[in-house]
Amino acid sequence: MPFHKFFLLAFVLAGAAFLIPAHHDAQAQDSIIERIHYAMPSIVEINVKNAIVVRVPGSTFIDKDTGRLVEMSGVKAAEYNRDGSGVIIDPAGIIVTNAHTVTDGARITVRLIDETQVLAQPLKVLPEQDLAFLKIDPPYPLTRVEMIPSSSVNFDDEVVTVGSSPFLRQTLSGGRITGVAKHGNPYTSTPPDLFQLNINIYPGDSGGPLFNNKGQLIGLMVAKQAEEDRLCFAIPSDKIIQAYVQLIEEYRTKNDE
Repeated sequence: MPFHKFFLLAFVLAGAAFLIPAHHDAQAQDSIIERIHYAMPSIVEINVKNAIVVRVPGSTFIDKDTGRLVEMSGVKAAEYNRDGSGVIIDPAGIIVTNAHTVTDGARITVRLIDETQVLAQPLKVLPEQDLAFLKIDPPYPLTRVEMIPSSSVNFDDEVVTVGSSPFLRQTLSGGRITGVAKHGNPYTSTPPDLFQLNINIYPGDSGGPLFNNKGQLIGLMVAKQAEEDRLCFAIPSDKIIQAYVQLIEEYRTKNDE
């Protein structure tokens, strides 16, 4: 069955599955660390290889026929890596991450919780929102994150993120919502475009999860304020949900054609 048909069928059968609690009822009695532990299998690390063409120093020689000096310039292929994080939002293998991590990637590799590595294909990249959705073929049953609308989040709420950088791999960092950012008029009732947090993040942490104190996804880490300690930003989950629902609608329309 073509992927887009399977994907749509799975979504229609499951409904908006990413909004349904993914963990057991006993979680209500667990500590915040235990709650995040339940969500850890939904967190992935992403490596992107980018191929570029660069100009290399040329060489000169004298043309024997004309006696003129000829300069030869050259180019060669070069490769560089970008690292980031992502979160599984659908057990069919759908992952959300940052657009700036995967844009123009020649090869995207996802590393799961048990170190299994699988190739990923971009489903949709939204540079203006810095969001991207990837698809992997699950090597085994995957654990999705429990995501809730960020409209339930309040100023000064306690939050936790999980690091994927070499400095803080699979370690928890706690902080609070210290501000919100909106494009346009900040006094409108529209949802915020970014959360401001008093948490440190490092290269490789972009695209990582932002959890509330119940271990539910309320945002996606996106950037650190340059030269500022304990100041970073996250994309609210309302933005992720909106973009994901739009992706589903696009696949549904394509399937009906």
